[in-house]
Amino acid sequence: MVEVKSGGVHLVDGVTPRDFEEVEKNQALKLVEVPPGIAQWLTFNVSKGIFANPALRAAVNHGIDRNVLMKGITRGFGAVTPTWVPPTDWTYDASVPAPKLEPAKVQAALKEGGQPNGFTCKLSIIQRDPDTQAAQIVQAQLKQFKINMEIEILERQAWVPKVLGLQHELAMGRVNVPRADPDHVFGPFFGRSASQNWSGIKDEEVFKLVDQGREETDQAKRKSIYKDLQTALNKNDYYSWLFFREARHVARKELHNIVLDSGGAWQLAEAWLTKA
Repeated sequence: MVEVKSGGVHLVDGVTPRDFEEVEKNQALKLVEVPPGIAQWLTFNVSKGIFANPALRAAVNHGIDRNVLMKGITRGFGAVTPTWVPPTDWTYDASVPAPKLEPAKVQAALKEGGQPNGFTCKLSIIQRDPDTQAAQIVQAQLKQFKINMEIEILERQAWVPKVLGLQHELAMGRVNVPRADPDHVFGPFFGRSASQNWSGIKDEEVFKLVDQGREETDQAKRKSIYKDLQTALNKNDYYSWLFFREARHVARKELHNIVLDSGGAWQLAEAWLTKA
């Protein structure tokens, strides 16, 4: 932001919603809409440790007020969605059952999970915005249920091998969505040979649905399959989907004809500049 405001660069990405208002007030700058947005989520390590217990995953999921979290982070440029499928995508289905803040269910889940007086867990996050702020809000929300969530802040190069190696308890991540095809996001995370199986899921029902979604060609049938897949993921509390936030890039107003592809990448071959 410092560089684009000073004119040192003409275009930047990775701008958080808290900066949008400042950009809109700056006569030298403009916000550039980006096709995909960003879905923020928590992933439980279901292979071992405290969150191998599904009841304790449910306790966390029902202890989060996602509307408060979304509004605080996105400043009105976001939405709470059942999973990471955004409202603009053809696979979106608002009827997918999703956890929401329900204190009675938290208490029941804690009791079922053998931790009626609460428990302590660790959340591993990447050192970046707005992950830190989101983690702190979730931490405060869970504390009222005696779920004491410690926050571990890591550089990305340390976070990735730790989470892929299933050495975490709970981790925060994010993903750009929608993508050209839903399999481009569900497959790498939840398929049989998923390269980003952050939770350590071994669920044949989930694997079969990912396979079916990839192989089916009829869009209506595919949408039904992806609804079933999202329902299965939520039923087992493998993830805690937090919110979706719109993305924006920031450009100097003297930069014209900025073209972005469907993934949000810059295509600047025909961009041009006028004098500032």
